[in-house]
Amino acid sequence: MGETVIAIISTYPLTESLYQGALLFAGMSFMFISYMTQTFLAIDHHRQTAGSLMFYAHIPIFIGINIFTVEIEFLADSHHANLGFALFLFSFLSFYAGVLTTTHYNQSIYQLHLKTYLKIGLLLGIGAFIMFLVRHHILLLSLVLCATTWAYNCYYLAVRRRKRE
Repeated sequence: MGETVIAIISTYPLTESLYQGALLFAGMSFMFISYMTQTFLAIDHHRQTAGSLMFYAHIPIFIGINIFTVEIEFLADSHHANLGFALFLFSFLSFYAGVLTTTHYNQSIYQLHLKTYLKIGLLLGIGAFIMFLVRHHILLLSLVLCATTWAYNCYYLAVRRRKRE
C-alpha cells in the first residue's frame, strides 16, 4: 500500500490534481478497510484448519494491489490510458476476489451465505460496469471507485451487524 500512495502522490500531485489524487487515495483506503475488516475482524484466528486457501487467496490480493500501483501511472498517460483502465479493472476485481475467498475462514457467526455473495457480486459488477462507462475520465473513475468500495464496506459491515444481533 505504501508504494501505491507514493504512485498516487507522484502521478497526481495535490497542487495540480487535488481531487483525482485525493479520490484515488480514498478509494485505495476503502479497499484497505475492506481487507482489514475481513482478515482481522471476521476470520477465526483460532481455527485449526489447513491454511493453504488463505495463502492462495492472498495472491490475487497482492497482485491487485501491485497492479493498482502501476495502473495509476498508466491512467495519467494518454498513450497508455486504455491499458491503464484494463489494469485498473483487473486489479479491482482481483483484489475483491481474493478478499472474498478469505471468507472461508470466517468465524461461524460471520459465515456468508450464497445470497450475500450474490449481492456483493452484483454490487461489484455494477461498480465495474460504471467504471467501464467512465473509463476515459479519471476523476469520474476515481469517484466510482470510492463509491463502490464504500458501498461494499457499508454492506459488509451491515451484514456483520445483522449476524451479531
